[in-house]
Amino acid sequence: MDSAADNGAGASAYIRQQIQQRGPLTLQAFFDLALYHPRYGYYVTHPVLGHHGDFTTAPETSQMFGEILGVWIQDVWRQLGRPPCLHLLELGPGKGTMMKDMLRVGEKNKSFFKALQVHLVEISASFQKIQQQTLSSFPFVRWHSTLETALSCVNGPFVGVANEFFDALAIEQYQKKEGQWHQRLVGWHALQQGFSWVLKPTPCLNVSSGASLPDALPLANTLPSDTISPAILPPPGHPILPLGHQGQGVGGGLVAPEAKEGDIWEISPQRDDVFCKLISCAQQHTGALWINDYGYCYQQTKRSLAGNAGVGDSLQGLFKKRPVHPLYAPGQTDLTSHVNFGRFEDIAQLYAMPSKGPLPQGVFLKNMGIDVRLEVLKKQKPFSVQGILSAQHARLTHPSQMGGVFQSYAVYFPSSLLMPGFF
Repeated sequence: MDSAADNGAGASAYIRQQIQQRGPLTLQAFFDLALYHPRYGYYVTHPVLGHHGDFTTAPETSQMFGEILGVWIQDVWRQLGRPPCLHLLELGPGKGTMMKDMLRVGEKNKSFFKALQVHLVEISASFQKIQQQTLSSFPFVRWHSTLETALSCVNGPFVGVANEFFDALAIEQYQKKEGQWHQRLVGWHALQQGFSWVLKPTPCLNVSSGASLPDALPLANTLPSDTISPAILPPPGHPILPLGHQGQGVGGGLVAPEAKEGDIWEISPQRDDVFCKLISCAQQHTGALWINDYGYCYQQTKRSLAGNAGVGDSLQGLFKKRPVHPLYAPGQTDLTSHVNFGRFEDIAQLYAMPSKGPLPQGVFLKNMGIDVRLEVLKKQKPFSVQGILSAQHARLTHPSQMGGVFQSYAVYFPSSLLMPGFF
């Protein structure tokens, strides 16, 4: 058995042990153990990116993606008044490919390049080593194992970028049963010898009563307790419920969606927490946050955009490039779910932060000039390579491929900034 399989078996055994000792796990706890456990976690043990991994991201598809985003960052820097210091932060930098392409473009603008202070947030020591090799020509890049340590270094204008990062953060799920929301948990099925879904017997929220609820977000890596998840939300028409990190008010509440019997409702306190920290930094120091991920847009507070309010089961697993049940082989299976950009929009409004998007990735890239960049590259390459470049461009921009699946979104401050590509 190879090392990845060993780690996968170790993850399954460890999670099973936790369930047997403490009872069914919250989905957030399952996520944290299956993906981020320091010994068994999927992102710690697997070469997940590129042709030899389980999936290929946009930066690994073509250099054009990172180059275009590098141009976007320079435009934001110019609008900020060309400050002598710009903190550039990337979350989940993968192999470091996107940052390398962004910095290669940035090198051509000496004043911009001199202003850069680059921060990469990466929890995996093995990925940090890969990134350090990729970015060895840029010795000023700094690595951080937590978002908090990275943001503590920011003392001036700030730009944050997150490509395919938020979809891998933990979610919680609730299921409608007899008119009430029950938290969906992960248990162990002794007869089938596998992980299975179970519902918490006690309903978390009676949607007709509007029960009062606590206002703190659950901490990362916490295992289930006898208390209900503090992320349960108020019924339709109830005032916005503040959600906070460790009891501190940092975001806005949701409105419980309309749902029928058996429906699944997804929320992500982890995403809310990370998003709040990032836009708070941009608001305090001026700057922008750019997010690119797959998901949908629905403003829960206004119910004004197309999509749904988080109703539906978007959780999915990917095992050796094949879709599988999300509870299959934890530690060996990648877990993702759709990002609700409308939720981000609600929080941004509570912060009085302007935003743009979400916009399909292909539209954003075309607005930023990727078609022109393609033609320039093709002129520099032999005919045998030109077709490859065109295929890469199509994968990034075509509505039936990455261009339509992924969405680009930006939040910024002050409001006088114009977000390039979002028009």
